[in-house]
Amino acid sequence: MRKLLIINILSLLLFSCDLTSSGEYFNRARDFEIEGKYEKANALLDKAIAKNPKFRPALLNRAVNKSILEDYEGAIEDYKALLEFDPDNALALLNLGNNYKRIKNYEDAISSYNKALSTEWVIKSVPVGELINDIETSLKLELDQHPSFDKDSEYEVNELDVIYERGIAYVLNEQFSHGINDMEKLLEHEYYIADCHYWIGNAHVGLKDSTNACQSFIKSAKLGLKIAREKIKEHCLKNKN
Repeated sequence: MRKLLIINILSLLLFSCDLTSSGEYFNRARDFEIEGKYEKANALLDKAIAKNPKFRPALLNRAVNKSILEDYEGAIEDYKALLEFDPDNALALLNLGNNYKRIKNYEDAISSYNKALSTEWVIKSVPVGELINDIETSLKLELDQHPSFDKDSEYEVNELDVIYERGIAYVLNEQFSHGINDMEKLLEHEYYIADCHYWIGNAHVGLKDSTNACQSFIKSAKLGLKIAREKIKEHCLKNKN
């Protein structure tokens, strides 16, 4: 009877204990993310974070998934949780700024971008990569049982990407001169020239400078940005009639 009781207790403990590591949960979540099943991915990331509340890759990826699901407030909370113990995480700061921008909290967005630029994890003077265009970056490397890959260098960001997002936030926040300064700085690096001219044009519209606005939109349109053509119709062609 006593043996049976001990066996039952041990069986109960075995079934009630979750022996899966946070790294394993992270890897399983990645499979769902690849399939576009972000809610299922987050259910696994919840478990990874419950096991290790300071597990940076899981917090960051869960926030990105929430953004894709348009749960921007939830994403912001995850980035804040990460930044509480890792305040210089440049990637989290950039992504946080993007989410503030999505909910039209431009002041906090600009503050997040400024903090990102002040960290040591900003890559300066590097070749231009893919345009972020307000899409967040997640960590795609797989973890082993002991996530030794989770190094600070994994959270580096391109300085130009941050300046671009900040420049947009400045324009949307009606800080037009600051927005123009950021976009002109990017043009010096030949960073997405069409996009920069487009936002400079929007800034000049805000400043009621139709001449420079139209010049910028025309430059952008000539470089193939279709949305700039709509701005030309709206702000330039009617001025010629």
